[in-house]
Amino acid sequence: MANVAQLKRTGKGEPPARTEAPKNVANPPRDKPEMTEKPVALQLKVPEAVAEAFAKAAGDKLGYKKGSKSQFFIELFEAYQSGRLTL
Repeated sequence: MANVAQLKRTGKGEPPARTEAPKNVANPPRDKPEMTEKPVALQLKVPEAVAEAFAKAAGDKLGYKKGSKSQFFIELFEAYQSGRLTL
């Protein structure tokens, strides 16, 4: 927490000395899928029932959190490419 008592201005002069930043910048990043390429938007239109079923399947498999539908789509496409999933 910042020490705001040092910020009270009593007149002109030097600004307060910098204090050491907290060590939170050294913490590892949160769990994110490893993407080697820049992600792009893939826009498509499907019936509402299909979109709801896809969102439910993604949430059930990966948890209801941000990015679960994208990660689920990537997993499905990788399974399709490897031949584990056929159309």
